[in-house]
Amino acid sequence: MIITNKEKKDWFLIDPDSSLKAAWEVFGLFCIIYQSILIPYRLCFEQEAVGFWIGIETAIDISFILDIFVQFNTGFYKKGNLINGRKEIVLNYVKTWFFFDVIASFPY
Repeated sequence: MIITNKEKKDWFLIDPDSSLKAAWEVFGLFCIIYQSILIPYRLCFEQEAVGFWIGIETAIDISFILDIFVQFNTGFYKKGNLINGRKEIVLNYVKTWFFFDVIASFPY
């Protein structure tokens, strides 16, 4: 059987409604809250992360970078229709949140 481009399934696509994606988003929310408190504190009081906190903050920075790859592989809804095409996902992400995510993923 010959598989055409329309029948070909893209590998490693994430359903935007999956519980794994929801858990990833909640984890990201906690990372954002953590950094929104700690970055101003560290800048104002010139405090460096030490010990265990260096590992936590490095893991958060890595998770923001990984989130870019997750977003490139997550379907989205357009006018109520689930879009799961790789090209459409990439174009939508680049046009919307990609720039902000790249800026946010740089460690301060």
